Amino acid sequence: PRAEEAAMDGPSSSDMQQAAAQALQTVQMQAGMKIAQSAFDTCFERCVPTVPSGGKLDHGKQMCLSACTGAYFSVFQVATETVQEKARSAASDGAAHGGAW
Repeated sequence: PRAEEAAMDGPSSSDMQQAAAQALQTVQMQAGMKIAQSAFDTCFERCVPTVPSGGKLDHGKQMCLSACTGAYFSVFQVATETVQEKARSAASDGAAHGGAW
C-alpha cells in the first residue's frame, strides 16, 4: 500500500528536480546552438563579405573567422559563467532564508 500511496501523491521532489534539470539542459543546449549559429553568421558576414570563386577561403579570411568566433565564444563563456554564479548565489540565498529563489 505504501508504494501505491506514493504513486498517488504524484512525482517526488527528486523526480521533479531531475525533470527540471533535464529541461534546463535542453534549453541551454538549444541556446548554445543559436549562439553558435549567430556567431558563425556574424563572423562570416564580417570576414567573408563576398564568397570567393572556387569556394575556398584564403588564409586571411580563415584567420579572421577563427579570431572572430574565438572572441565570440570567449564572451559567451564569461557571460554564461556569470549567469551561473548568480543563479548559484540566488539559490543558496533562497535556501539560507528557507525558501526558493
